[in-house]
Amino acid sequence: MKKDQYKIEKYKEKLKRGEYTGFIPRSTATTLQQQLRKNSFSEFIPFEDADKIIFYTKTKPEITLCKIICSERITHAMILGTLFSLSLCDDTFGDIIFWQGNFYIYLFSNLYPYLKQELSTIGQYKVQIEKIPLNSLADYKREFLEKKVIVSSLRIDNIISQLIGTSRDKILEKMKNQEIILNDEILKKPHINLKENDRFSIRKQGKFLFDRIEGKTKKDKFILIIKKYC
Repeated sequence: MKKDQYKIEKYKEKLKRGEYTGFIPRSTATTLQQQLRKNSFSEFIPFEDADKIIFYTKTKPEITLCKIICSERITHAMILGTLFSLSLCDDTFGDIIFWQGNFYIYLFSNLYPYLKQELSTIGQYKVQIEKIPLNSLADYKREFLEKKVIVSSLRIDNIISQLIGTSRDKILEKMKNQEIILNDEILKKPHINLKENDRFSIRKQGKFLFDRIEGKTKKDKFILIIKKYC
C-alpha cells in the first residue's frame, strides 16, 4: 500500500504548510488522523455520514455544491466515470449524492467553471450542472439496504462474488473492464482485503459499504454486514 502512504505523506505536508487536504475517504482520514497531533487540524464534513471529508489547518477550503440536471436515468458509476474522463483526481470532489430524484456533488469551488463548461454529457445523455447553496442538503439522510454475506475470506473478489451471486472469473472480467471502484479508485487487484467502512461500487449493481464483521460461522467463515446505498 505504498501509494496510500504516499498520499498520506502528501496530505501531511500540505497541512504543515497551512493548506488543506483534498476530499479523502474516511478510511484514509482515519490513518491520517493517527499520524497527526491531536487538535492540530480541523475537519470539513459536508454532511452527516459523508464518505469523503477534508482536513485543514489555517484556511477553510471553498466548496461548491452542484446539482446535476438530466432528464434521463443516470447512475453514480456513470457520473464517477465521467469525472475521471475529465481528468479530475478523486480528491478534488466529494460525495456523489442521489436525493429526491436528483444527483448532487461537492467539489472545490475553483473547479466549478471548468466543470460547468466541460460536463455536457454523462454516458449518452445530455446534462447540465447548477451551483446551489451549500446548505441545500441540510435535511439529507443517507439510506441503506442491509445484506448479510457469508465468505471464507475478506478478499474483495470473494466478497463481491457472494454479494451479487456470480463467479470470481466474472469479477475478474469486471475488473478488467474497470467496472469496480474501491474508495473512489478503479480496482486493479483482486486480492485486496476489504476493511470496515470501505466503499465500493459495481457497474449496474450499485454502491456498497462494508459495514462490519458480525461474527463467524461454525465452519470459521466470516459473517459480514454489507450496506447498499439506496
